[in-house]
Amino acid sequence: MEIKEVDIPEIKQIYEKYMVNDFPAAELKPFMAIESLIKRHSYKCFALDSQASLTAYAFLYFNDSQRCFLLDYFAVIATKRGRGYGSQFLTLLKKKLFAVDGFLVEVEKLESAEKEQEREEREKRLHFYLKNGMKKTNVTTNLLGVDFDILYQPLRKSLDDYYVYSALKGIYNTMYPEQLRDRIVINYGM
Repeated sequence: MEIKEVDIPEIKQIYEKYMVNDFPAAELKPFMAIESLIKRHSYKCFALDSQASLTAYAFLYFNDSQRCFLLDYFAVIATKRGRGYGSQFLTLLKKKLFAVDGFLVEVEKLESAEKEQEREEREKRLHFYLKNGMKKTNVTTNLLGVDFDILYQPLRKSLDDYYVYSALKGIYNTMYPEQLRDRIVINYGM
């Protein structure tokens, strides 16, 4: 297993071949937006390779002032799911990112699922992150009409809710254009 940071041409291949199938269109940023974030040195993309083929990928937004990442996209290639690669990849990412304070994950709220299958998928995702050492916070967001709980993975230090709130606010303020920011609500301590 090898983890590597990928460049823009590789990212474009991952986007076109996998991301468009792994994520709903409403959740997927246009490739041009991702490319712009990378060129601004605010976004990093990592791939997990096994036997010279892509096994999983992660796209992370970096908040330099808070020394914290937001795990924006994380997926194991469909044909390789259910074999522990996701947990292995998270472990390797933690080692790779050891110099930052931690990273955050948005997980859709269970209560806002409209169908039972959707709720089960959300429970499975939440369980995956918790079993891999992430901590649930009292920070929640409503991001463009979708409700999320925020999890964090401490790396260099423990993160309290105010730190998580501040880091997330900084990330959203630079990640999203000003015209969308009035549709983003961050709450903490509730």
